[in-house]
Amino acid sequence: MSDTTTGTSSTPSFVRGTRAPQACQRCRQKKMRCTGGKPCVKCLRASEACIFEHRINEPGHDDGIAKEHDAATRIAQLEKTLSSLVHGLPINEPTTITITAKSVTPVSPIPLQSPPHRIAARPGDAGQPIVSTAAGSNPLLELDSLPYSAPSAIPFQLPSQLPSPFGHMVDTPTVLADPSSVTPTSTAKKTSPEDPQSRLETAATGYAPFQPLTYHPSYWENRETSRPTSPKPEDAVPVFEARAAVNDDPISLGWVNGASGEALVDFFFTHCHPSSPVLAGRVSALELQQTSSYLLTVVIAIATRFYSRSNLSIRPNCPQIDARVPAASAQLAYSHLAATLFRKQHRLADVQATLLLSGWGLQGGGLGPDPWLVTGHCVRLARRMGLHRTPYDVVPDTHEGKVRLRDRWRVWLCWYHFDGFLSLGFGRPQTTWLDPPNEELFLQLSQSLGRSPQDAYISSSVHLTKIARELTFTLHALIDPRPPNERPRSIPELLKDLNQKLDQWTSMWTWSGSLRSIQLGHLATLAKLQAEHVKLCLNALTLRPEVVTEEVYLQKAAEAAITTIQTHAEMTKRDLILRCGVDYFLTSLAQAAVFLIRMHMWPHAIPVDRAVLPHHIETAVTILQETDLSENLYSSHLARVVRDLCRVGGVKLPRQVAPHSQ
Repeated sequence: MSDTTTGTSSTPSFVRGTRAPQACQRCRQKKMRCTGGKPCVKCLRASEACIFEHRINEPGHDDGIAKEHDAATRIAQLEKTLSSLVHGLPINEPTTITITAKSVTPVSPIPLQSPPHRIAARPGDAGQPIVSTAAGSNPLLELDSLPYSAPSAIPFQLPSQLPSPFGHMVDTPTVLADPSSVTPTSTAKKTSPEDPQSRLETAATGYAPFQPLTYHPSYWENRETSRPTSPKPEDAVPVFEARAAVNDDPISLGWVNGASGEALVDFFFTHCHPSSPVLAGRVSALELQQTSSYLLTVVIAIATRFYSRSNLSIRPNCPQIDARVPAASAQLAYSHLAATLFRKQHRLADVQATLLLSGWGLQGGGLGPDPWLVTGHCVRLARRMGLHRTPYDVVPDTHEGKVRLRDRWRVWLCWYHFDGFLSLGFGRPQTTWLDPPNEELFLQLSQSLGRSPQDAYISSSVHLTKIARELTFTLHALIDPRPPNERPRSIPELLKDLNQKLDQWTSMWTWSGSLRSIQLGHLATLAKLQAEHVKLCLNALTLRPEVVTEEVYLQKAAEAAITTIQTHAEMTKRDLILRCGVDYFLTSLAQAAVFLIRMHMWPHAIPVDRAVLPHHIETAVTILQETDLSENLYSSHLARVVRDLCRVGGVKLPRQVAPHSQ
């Protein structure tokens, strides 16, 4: 901070200097910090004489004092040099966020066929103040923060080295360090891969069945991660930059034309949306664009993840898209997600788009955001719009009012279901401060507007989620170090109670003689898969060494795992709903294979023939590997993890499947 004088004062302007190697006489007497050189700051302010030399030249002092002064001066110079060297090291500070609002001219759409657009580095941007955008400009949001998940050895490159499919969104990746120390050769922090043996040990806990299947299982621990006090230069990592105007979408930016956009939207509603029916029904790309560019971007980004690898097998004459569109659309979708944090007004389409983003990971290698955090942001958007306070017991008289109420209610139920399942699968803490919704009233409202298998599927999922939340709550209470307010149920009690509720759910929703199974229609298989997943998560607790219970529960777990694998094998032959559906279904398939590996290693007697287990495990690996349509090869990663666990677990597959080429 600089001090300035006014009027005719002779005191010069100065900046805070370094501490003097030897204090002046006045500062020594008053025991003050002597700074600012000669004369020092304190003497200037007091209008006193600043005397440094009299002790050295004073009679009675020998040359040793002068030598001491010279030595102190040299030490101060050395400290200054070391300080400059340390200041030049790139220090990655997690809590540093730079937000810059820029006034730029509207950018014309840049087609993907044009040469990559290059923008020179602008080192001064990080220090710009927040300013208001000029009238008629196109405000872009620039958010410098840490990436959603730590990458594994991603080299840092300048824009001139990167092909850019989206012109106005390209900029130098910001590194949280001193700008003078950033070089193109900086590399991201290298994270060693998780050992398969440790993955198998993690799977044995049973509290987070999906954790050993993730790219970095250690990242999914619900605890604070301390950072080193003095990070090394290679600890500096590229950050995620969120840049999206309100009306930006792949069609308006010229990345895909109108025909390709319609084909992508149609692909999404046919193969992706049935597994997570957040939207009311099939709409066109133009309608989505008029509703929300954020929602259209998310729909296209999800569709492009599977479109290129599946279009030749289902529709040979479908429009082709550029290979750079999936990555560009994913970047734009996450930029819109970040922009909702700063927006002061929201609408239902924002909640729908955010909820869809939590179901599909658009980036490979675990670089996408934690879906549980995305659903957390989604519920806050929904609460801000009052979706949790919708008067469900007061049904409007008009048809338009009923449709509006159903659409709002559907989004809230979808969030409740998916957030609860994320807590079950990944071991995340579940949201406990909300009242459970009434899925029966929602189904009655939906049936009054016409038969809808999607709404019946949502109702069945919410009913199942209530059972899953009981399981999650009890498991978290058992591992919580704090003294509980009431004694949690023991695992044998939990197995008996929740298995009875699961049997009642099956009789109501998926039994062939029930009316609800007819209402589910073609989505009854998806509902049954989710029930088998909850049954497996519950009864897999019998493999814990401290649990002593009946063998019937271990048999239920084995049947759930085998049924899951067989259902996937049948459905992948018919359609692409599971292959293009939410990542949760594929992860539950890998979870079933991991449970069979653990059962094969179980030293005690098991209710199934051990020789059958490798066959089902191989079937799961084959499904994950040979039916992978995703651009980020997520199911291939799951297949690779299962094969590694088979190797360390001593399970020999009947026919070793060759790894997917990457």
